Amino acid sequence: MAALAIAGLAFGALGTVSSIYGQYQQGKAQKKAAKAQAAQAKKNAGLALQAALEAESAGVFNIGRRQLVGAQEVGASRASAAARGVMVDRGSAAAHVQDLRDATQADVYQIAKDAQTEARDIRARAEEFSAEAKLSRSRAKSATSAAALSGLATGLNGLSTVASKWQTYSQATSSVNTNSGLV
Repeated sequence: MAALAIAGLAFGALGTVSSIYGQYQQGKAQKKAAKAQAAQAKKNAGLALQAALEAESAGVFNIGRRQLVGAQEVGASRASAAARGVMVDRGSAAAHVQDLRDATQADVYQIAKDAQTEARDIRARAEEFSAEAKLSRSRAKSATSAAALSGLATGLNGLSTVASKWQTYSQATSSVNTNSGLV
């Protein structure tokens, strides 16, 4: 009977130690996962910032291309009017050339606005990724302390259980020894 009680105490203590170790390992795994998430979010933020720069560069390129096409349209219109014998600096031919220039400017403005909007949206995503990285780093730090606190609570609970069982066992053996006259 005494051996069974002692074995129960030993298994209880072993279970407590195993539980503490499991919580420690879980905390380590959560920390590792959170650190990996933070690293990926940081990488995504960097990629998003690069994409924003590329969007701006593409906007500048598209503006230049549209201005070139606009200049070609103006040149072609003037050449066509001159070939027909029309005075290109006066009247409807001049108005048509001005319309072409105005359309080019409107397109250039829209291209610039679209590129700025795209870059701004991408930068906003970069900020979200940066915030996610910060949150993941915070989760990594708290995973370790949460596991330690959980392990401590489990240890104290296990210690309390073992102590209670030990007390019960001690009282039972004391009572047996007193009744048998061995004391």
